[in-house]
Amino acid sequence: MLVLNAGNVQPYNRFTWTSPDVTLTPGDTLPTLSVNKAGTYMVNVKNICASIDATAIVKKGEVPSVNLGPDRFVCRNIALDLDAGYNPNYTYLWTPGGEQTSNILAQIAGAYKVRVTSQDGCFDEDEIMLIDSCPPVYFIPNAFTPNDAPPNDIFKPYIEGFSKMNMRIYNRWGEKMYETDDLNGGWDGFANGSPAIEGMYVCMIELLGNDGFRRIDAQTFYLFR
Repeated sequence: MLVLNAGNVQPYNRFTWTSPDVTLTPGDTLPTLSVNKAGTYMVNVKNICASIDATAIVKKGEVPSVNLGPDRFVCRNIALDLDAGYNPNYTYLWTPGGEQTSNILAQIAGAYKVRVTSQDGCFDEDEIMLIDSCPPVYFIPNAFTPNDAPPNDIFKPYIEGFSKMNMRIYNRWGEKMYETDDLNGGWDGFANGSPAIEGMYVCMIELLGNDGFRRIDAQTFYLFR
């Protein structure tokens, strides 16, 4: 919607809008006229002393067209090129990354959306879903050395393709030493504020994969001091 404004707002002025291209309603006698079609619009402003005419030509803006294609299956850690079509007169905005180029490299699965805007301010949007098709994997280490000297000073599983995790650490007497729901969480070898003794421990882990399946596993590991 575009608003044409003839100005000259005085109680003694009269306004008459006409167009050879668009049919106007009989009530178009106000200082402003709302239009939503391209064409030539003319206005006559008059009072008892004078009369003046003005013309405005409204053109249809260029509307971009963007198509990212159908949703696609991807495998983790493999970048995929998403192309919105290059036009030097267009601007681009991608979410969630905020890139402003016509194409991007998608590094992870998820929803990607692009808005393409022409110089006239008209825009088009499209969205694509990249679906993780690789099976999730995990690995629980069998030992670690919490001596503040990397590597292996934090006990944490290697996980890939999981959306949730719960990990609990128990000593040989069944006492819980540590618990976390953080996908990146790991045990530093402390329990109740003190270093845990060297010996055998049990890791209980529950994982929820991006594929919707739950994995439950238990494994012993050794803490070296």
